[in-house]
Amino acid sequence: MSALVATTLLAPLEAAQAWAGPKISVLVTGLHNPRGLKFGPDRELFVAEAGLGGDQSSIGLCPQVPGPIGPYTGGFTSRVSSIDERGRRTTVVDHL
Repeated sequence: MSALVATTLLAPLEAAQAWAGPKISVLVTGLHNPRGLKFGPDRELFVAEAGLGGDQSSIGLCPQVPGPIGPYTGGFTSRVSSIDERGRRTTVVDHL
């Protein structure tokens, strides 16, 4: 037990001296404004993507948020993708 305690107490000191910043790895590219992440039962990662926007507008159909934020335009470019362990993206559903 004392060896475990000593290792536990000394490890933060060694880590503080040797830490060079976060290590970041890119798993997948080509996502369109990813939002929600969820792991499935087969270890696949599901990603909800907001999409790329569009030119469809609700001007004249309802009150609008004034500029510079509004008015809203969008399109059916959002999708849900699955990412496997090798980083391969597959579209689960699109045109949302």
